[in-house]
Amino acid sequence: MTVIRSERQENFRALEATLLHNELAVLLKPISEKIQEIQTFRERNRGSDMFNHLSAVSESIPALGWIAVSPKPGPYVKEMNDAATFYTNRVLKDYKHSDLHHVDWVKSYLSIWSELQTYIKEHHTTGLAWSKTGRVEAMPPIFRISLHNLG
Repeated sequence: MTVIRSERQENFRALEATLLHNELAVLLKPISEKIQEIQTFRERNRGSDMFNHLSAVSESIPALGWIAVSPKPGPYVKEMNDAATFYTNRVLKDYKHSDLHHVDWVKSYLSIWSELQTYIKEHHTTGLAWSKTGRVEAMPPIFRISLHNLG
């Protein structure tokens, strides 16, 4: 009897994990589509003077999917940052003596991923924690954005 109960619990947990994975896939679909658009845009613009810029963005933008990575999303974001750095180093080489706007862009762009890594280390070291009760915790004020502010 205990074996059957334990087996049912394992089956339930497996089903629950599958449902959560499917729900997460549905939630991430819009961002996944945008990431794909960015990568396609880069490929269509191989001849552009901005190809290294586009490549830095294209190679690092998947870091936005960190919420689906566990148990340690921080290293995943760092890996994406490293991929961007490969291309931003080329940007720096090409523009460090001719146009400092590109140098500033590199610093600003890479700081996005460094700041995200810091945020993850402080708040989600082992991955994003989903509420089992369905209750949504209060969002920090920095993330409370009115739709009126976006227009």
